[in-house]
Amino acid sequence: MHGDRIPDDQAQLLRRLAEPSRDINDLVNSPAARAAITQGQPSDPRIANAPHVVLVSELPSLNGGLVLALQMAQEMALQARGADLASGSATLLADLAPAASRLPAVLADQHGLMHAESQPMWQASSHGRTLAKWTKGQAHQLTVVAQPAGEFPTVEQFPRLCEQLIRHIAGKGREHGPGTDVYRNVFMLSECVGLPLDASCWRAADVILLLHDVAADAEQLHSLVSARLPKPTQGQRVILMRKELPRLRTWSSRRRIESRSDVPSDLERVLPHAEYFSICWPQYHRKLARSMRSTARDLVGLVAGNAGAQGRPNRQAS
Repeated sequence: MHGDRIPDDQAQLLRRLAEPSRDINDLVNSPAARAAITQGQPSDPRIANAPHVVLVSELPSLNGGLVLALQMAQEMALQARGADLASGSATLLADLAPAASRLPAVLADQHGLMHAESQPMWQASSHGRTLAKWTKGQAHQLTVVAQPAGEFPTVEQFPRLCEQLIRHIAGKGREHGPGTDVYRNVFMLSECVGLPLDASCWRAADVILLLHDVAADAEQLHSLVSARLPKPTQGQRVILMRKELPRLRTWSSRRRIESRSDVPSDLERVLPHAEYFSICWPQYHRKLARSMRSTARDLVGLVAGNAGAQGRPNRQAS
């Protein structure tokens, strides 16, 4: 590290990230991006006895997904209330936004959710930026981690923070000490645009839930997923959910989540390992917050899999 000074090539890359017209492949293939991603690869990618990890992302941007992930995390935390879990087990919701997370504002705006306050994801220290020491909730509570507004980490620093987060939830982090935080379920929120600096979190997830608009085509979905997840790990599920506006009687005449039978052949060809569903998606976010609690419960049933109190078995995370 060179203090807080950003090298010229990184500064140029960050400026390019602010240009919405740039193609993601140009950014991913740049020298600075390749160096940052390579440095972000965990030296020991195997995660033993980790909690069940669900990563939620959304196209074109993570808006409604914030609300939906909150409701899903709350549902899992409520289910843990009566479960026979290890003492101190809790549910964690972590926003992978490097800074200026919108999750605290969304959390404050949600009525009916259990009381939870967000805590910073990372902090500055004499050794550079490192994972913050947050306080976990009880077995029936939700721990929310989201970085407030402030200086953004560099393209070299943030992948390391993601690695620290993975080690921490696996009980291997030096930042908090071994075994200090025990989670049964972990939700991660990821913006799938720009550089894949949180790619290690995609590789470590048991389930990746990508919500996308009807207009998203096979090339776009493939480029975004493959940049973060070149190849799914053993036992990992990638679920693509096409957002569809509800029509007359949609909510009462059909299920809110349905397996797709109309997946284009070019999409199945480039993402043959994925599962494809449709989800009813109201146009307005406030209506989304009110009407999709039952959808969140259905999604929990879909992504929970066989997650148990003892965590999942060892699995290659990259």
